[in-house]
Amino acid sequence: KIAGRSAELISGCGDFDLWDKKIAQQLYDEDAVVIKNRKRISTEKMVLDNTGRQVWMETIISPVYNDINEVVGTAGISKNITQRKITDNQLKVVQYSMDHVNEFIFWVQKNGNIFYSNKTACEVLGFDMNEMTFISIFDIERDLSKDQWDNIWNKLVMEKKQIYETYYYTKTGGKINVEVNPTYLEANGVEYNCMFVRDIRERKKTEEDLRIAQFSVDNTVVGVVW
Repeated sequence: KIAGRSAELISGCGDFDLWDKKIAQQLYDEDAVVIKNRKRISTEKMVLDNTGRQVWMETIISPVYNDINEVVGTAGISKNITQRKITDNQLKVVQYSMDHVNEFIFWVQKNGNIFYSNKTACEVLGFDMNEMTFISIFDIERDLSKDQWDNIWNKLVMEKKQIYETYYYTKTGGKINVEVNPTYLEANGVEYNCMFVRDIRERKKTEEDLRIAQFSVDNTVVGVVW
């Protein structure tokens, strides 16, 4: 299908009969490497099919031996991996986006173990990515009890979404006021609490400054006109 020919028409054709000169030369060189080293290789490359569409191929090339163990040629198996490449690229884009948002992102399992955390969460809380896979929600939300977590989880299962404020603790003991926006989801039979967490320290400081300013205005002896 990729070459745009039937099996009968492909039979007897060489690489330069099927592909453009650049790809054909790559395949020719790979065959030479396999023959010289007597070892199988696996490659991935982008080619153009008979309609001009870009297609990714995975090719495994193996040496072919005669009766006296001499390499007399190669045998190749190619597979269209275009969809896999598209999916891989989409995952990379999603991963990049999740790692560069200002919010913390966690995937937390029912027992409280952290399955995934994004780069922002690790940097602000002071843990590296590897450390995060060995801690639980109770290590960063230290005021949270097991019963409270169970209540949050059960309510989340029923309502799918929630929003609440709490405090997270950094690795060094610092305290961060956060707003948590969790969502319940299930993937491959495993339940997760997907948590988008926003650092609201600046917002809280602004709100407090406004309250103080308003209190001053309400309690001043001199009249104030806006």
